[in-house]
Amino acid sequence: MNRIKHLDNIRGIACLIVMISHIIASNSNIGKYANGCGKIGVWFFMILSGFFLMEQLKKDNFNVIDYYKKKLIRIYPSYLIILSFGIIIGSISFKDAYLNVLLIKGYAHLWYMPVIIKMYLIFPIFWYLYKLINNNKKYLFFLVIVF
Repeated sequence: MNRIKHLDNIRGIACLIVMISHIIASNSNIGKYANGCGKIGVWFFMILSGFFLMEQLKKDNFNVIDYYKKKLIRIYPSYLIILSFGIIIGSISFKDAYLNVLLIKGYAHLWYMPVIIKMYLIFPIFWYLYKLINNNKKYLFFLVIVF
């Protein structure tokens, strides 16, 4: 897929919104006013991630196994290292790390990781639905009625 520069720019702005809100929230004087503002950046980032994932899934040569290897092998090992490091330095309990590994609960700033990994896990279902609908429009009618 060719890069879409203006969407990359929006994704960069979304990251900046999250970073700035975290920096401001750490200030005891004005932090209470910025608490929770980072979610706007997260919303933008999630929407754009979904768009880029669908563009990737629309390719004719899409392979589910390669997709899982690419996404999960790229993200999950580094996530496990961060969790292990958190246990070693004492900033995260073993129980919280265990819940993170199982993608049940994200601890503190790691809340995003179980969300994004679950999204990566279920996205091939949308690829399958896209292929099904693209090949036969009666499935689209069925999905609209059901949902």
